[in-house]
Amino acid sequence: MVLPLAPGQGPVSTPVNLNTAPPEVLLASVPGLDIAQARALVQARSSQPMTTLADASRLAGSAQVHFDAATHVFATRFFSVTGQLQLGSTSVQEVSVLQRDGQDVKVLRRTREVVPSAAASTLQ
Repeated sequence: MVLPLAPGQGPVSTPVNLNTAPPEVLLASVPGLDIAQARALVQARSSQPMTTLADASRLAGSAQVHFDAATHVFATRFFSVTGQLQLGSTSVQEVSVLQRDGQDVKVLRRTREVVPSAAASTLQ
């Protein structure tokens, strides 16, 4: 579930991308998966991304783990994009939340803030 990101929008139900979800999300969304298996799955997918539920089951290494095509996918509709611009001693960071449906991309939310100069110098 993605919480509202733009005025007038309600929560959007969205499946979990098994190739990008952190271990805690995998643990919460995959019946039978324990935290050690979730961490191992995250580690394994870094060198071998999954493309099917059979891949996920094989990498999980247990018949007790249950992946579901309605809940688990290998593509993402929502993205967070962060950019930073530094001009002299001023640094501005912008974070955009995007929704992609096929070739259509919408900006759901965009925030922009000046990064304090001490933090900006550590980013260089």
